[in-house]
Amino acid sequence: MDFIKKDKVVILIDTEVTYGTDVVPVGANAILTRDFTLNPIEGSEVQRQLDRQGMGASPSLFAGKHITCSFKVEAAPSGTVAVPPAFSHVLTAAQMSETITPISGPVDYAFVSSAFDSATLYANLDGILYRLLGLRGAMGIEFEGGGVPYFSFNGMALLTLPSDTPAPAGVDYSAFENPELAEDDNTQEIQLNSVDLVLRSFSANAPGNVNFRNLPGQKEVVVAGDRNYRSRLEVMMPTLATFNPVALKDAETLVPFSLLHGTGAGSQWHLTSPSVQVVGVTQGEHQGERTWQLDLLHTESAAGDDEMLLSFL
Repeated sequence: MDFIKKDKVVILIDTEVTYGTDVVPVGANAILTRDFTLNPIEGSEVQRQLDRQGMGASPSLFAGKHITCSFKVEAAPSGTVAVPPAFSHVLTAAQMSETITPISGPVDYAFVSSAFDSATLYANLDGILYRLLGLRGAMGIEFEGGGVPYFSFNGMALLTLPSDTPAPAGVDYSAFENPELAEDDNTQEIQLNSVDLVLRSFSANAPGNVNFRNLPGQKEVVVAGDRNYRSRLEVMMPTLATFNPVALKDAETLVPFSLLHGTGAGSQWHLTSPSVQVVGVTQGEHQGERTWQLDLLHTESAAGDDEMLLSFL
């Protein structure tokens, strides 16, 4: 008897033209992921609780059946100015629009609050194919000093049943560049309130505003409610004259945040938030010196959808 190998994974993704309609991604749509997990059928149990002669259980029904998945992609640009990263379909499925400035760049990804894109994702796990149609989700960030930077993705999709299908031919990962470690030589800028800081780590959780809806008249992964985008930043602690996050929290001041990573044209990405509020301040330690551990709330202006901009330069 043969068993399914854990490490034989091929992930393909492409943006849908019509929501929930399979665009049949091919080998050229392959993406390199890490920690890919999939729950092939989710939903809520509806107990029937029928009146019967005995004390045994009645069969249940299941409402809102759908698929969930999560994974990470290395935060590496395309290597070429004005060319989107190889995982661009992941970003547009995560409540973001794509704007390409031809020739000179940048390629910008900004949040949207309507007209959300969706994607078809094929996950072939050692010959078992899971087709995730109508995939939408949310993006997080993992940026640890000395480590590989990642964009993380949590998503939901319409339910389709798995099938025995050979892994696709012609899988092409050539568009994926090697990532650059989060080190001084590679990270050009980490600023809060326009102060240059020494970073230990930065992480942003994927917003929890994605849900599956199956009501008469609509079956869809919906994005609704506030994104409430939050992050956690740990930096080495300079003198208060240089940087005082306690005063920032006390004053409830909105300040800019900037993280610029990468070495050279086509290999840089820039995360900016113009109006960040420090909502949590604690202290930590690294190699015998103190650190600030800060919880940040990324707020939007009256224009909306500008709490964060991700640019590939």
